[in-house]
Amino acid sequence: MNTETAVTEIISLHAKYLNEGSFSKLKELYSKQIIFTPDHYKTLYYDQIISHKKNIDLKKQGFTISYTIDDVVVDHDYAFVLASATIKIMEDENLYQQKSKDHFVLKKENNNWKLFRQSFNNTYKNSL
Repeated sequence: MNTETAVTEIISLHAKYLNEGSFSKLKELYSKQIIFTPDHYKTLYYDQIISHKKNIDLKKQGFTISYTIDDVVVDHDYAFVLASATIKIMEDENLYQQKSKDHFVLKKENNNWKLFRQSFNNTYKNSL
């Protein structure tokens, strides 16, 4: 498997584990040094992300996410990924679709790619 494929596979697994609510698998993708900067929310670090996600039942909220990879750049032990995300989530008994631009930085740790940084900004949200 080439490096770009390995990096994009981590992004695909990230979406898969979020959709499944598989937080034990999800945390395996994270570097212990991960920093997550979501749109309109405080910055989260590894321990906060893990405890935060354990308290959220994404399946119950009808949450699904899919990524389209827009660009991948690999430079030695770091990879930079720009992706477009489509999210569906149930809020107040209404199903919404949201789009975002996500930026991931992955770091190679012990020969494995790990999510090192993630930020996103929502581009729009509408009711379905």
